[in-house]
Amino acid sequence: MRTIKILSVLSAVYALTLVTPRAGADNSAQVSPNIPSVFEAEGPVADQNKEMVQFFKAKEALFKQDWESAKTGLEQYLRDYPAGRLADEALYWLAQCLNRLSKDEKDTGMMIALKEEAVRRLNELVDRYQTSFWVNDGLALRVVISRDFDDFGFSQYRFYLDAAEEKEREPYRAPRVLRSLSELAKEAAFPIAQSICLTDRSPSVRSMVAYFLGKYFKRDAIPFLETVAKNDPDENVRKGVLSIIERTRMSLVPVRLNPYLFTSTLIDSSEFDRIRENRINLFELPHSLSGEEHVKEAILIILKNKIGPVKSLNYGPPKDLDYVSPYFAYAVIFGGNFDFEIVNPDLMKKASRITGTIRVEDRSVKATYSQPFQVDDQHDNLVIMRRGRDLAMMLLQFESLSGYQAEMGREDMRYAPLQPELTKMRMTLLGCFIRSSAYFQNSYNRDLTKANFIDLGPARAEIPGSGGTWVLEGQLLCDQKARVFIGRQFTLTDPSGKIVAKGALIEVPADNPQAYRIK
Repeated sequence: MRTIKILSVLSAVYALTLVTPRAGADNSAQVSPNIPSVFEAEGPVADQNKEMVQFFKAKEALFKQDWESAKTGLEQYLRDYPAGRLADEALYWLAQCLNRLSKDEKDTGMMIALKEEAVRRLNELVDRYQTSFWVNDGLALRVVISRDFDDFGFSQYRFYLDAAEEKEREPYRAPRVLRSLSELAKEAAFPIAQSICLTDRSPSVRSMVAYFLGKYFKRDAIPFLETVAKNDPDENVRKGVLSIIERTRMSLVPVRLNPYLFTSTLIDSSEFDRIRENRINLFELPHSLSGEEHVKEAILIILKNKIGPVKSLNYGPPKDLDYVSPYFAYAVIFGGNFDFEIVNPDLMKKASRITGTIRVEDRSVKATYSQPFQVDDQHDNLVIMRRGRDLAMMLLQFESLSGYQAEMGREDMRYAPLQPELTKMRMTLLGCFIRSSAYFQNSYNRDLTKANFIDLGPARAEIPGSGGTWVLEGQLLCDQKARVFIGRQFTLTDPSGKIVAKGALIEVPADNPQAYRIK
């Protein structure tokens, strides 16, 4: 079998610009002198270049997350070039597209069919190209899809799973099933989740799926959950589901907690005694109007304008928290010294107030602090952490929702990518510290970490480089062989905190982040 040198993910996209002249441009400057243009070359060279152009156009759609166009393009490439130079890679990415499309499919039967087609394409890759670079990635993806089938109650692909390893992974099945369900369209997820709740062998899986139903389907799930609470064979599951029903009903109360996160610098040292290090400093403020500018104004008043510019770490308007979960903490992650968490089991809301516990981890001294809070329509809470003159601040605000807002919140069922409150994954890849809201368990994800390409989902990579740590945020993909991070809908910040790049697609070398390339 021939050995093919595979281009890195974005090198492939870049190669497209070398062989495809742009309208209105000086084409002589666009085409490498070592690569004949498809418009100049003749014979086999021209045919090879046409093949490359067709493949890279499909792959470009893939990295724009246009899965349907990428699927169509890759299928056409494989029809036109069944023994093509990049047929093995095309089979892998086609399987990825099919699996991604399955997660948006509303019809359960069609969802299963797409996953079955993905496995068929991976089998073709493994059988036809046994020495290909893409086989290991294909085997890892096949295991992931086969586990989805097994977790959803379809056993026909279980033989792809190693029995001994699956027994070792058994404690991690519950979060894995939750991740798999959360990636499906709600119409397909609802009946599958109910089936798992009734038939799965594991009490922890049944409990976790009951939580999933309460969180995402609320009123629609309560009658079913009441049946589970009466009939599940495990007493602990029955008790847990009763708690989930109670918290699901609480989540329907039309009020919410708005957390706003900011950083700033204390410019007056006389405030050091009032705002101390190594503790949570909590201040009660008069209730302000919702919105970042109103909240900033309230912060400046309570701190007597003795701080520098206030930098927002909020991405869009505040989203309602997870009141259903008795398992997780809602994490609002700050990339400096502090991580803020709102502890879910303590979170309670009534029509007149919201109470709970705020927990802050100070990474610089490896200490954790906790503080109760209470907000209502008269009072906000401001939580401040200080390290030197640097401040990290979270303002907690009570908001009463109109009937329309409450109903829209109830109907917001999209759960792919996973909501940050469900997960907080931390790991090191290529010597860089990674935080992601994708659901990773190191033991469960052993297959994926062996693979070349790791999809981190919505993530943050802290990359050591010239002058300090560079920060890449967005939809991230790690190419372990090329030692690069690929960001989609990204923001790149240099060690001074300045945003140096923002856009649709970027490649950042793990060993030299300042040599980033925007695509």
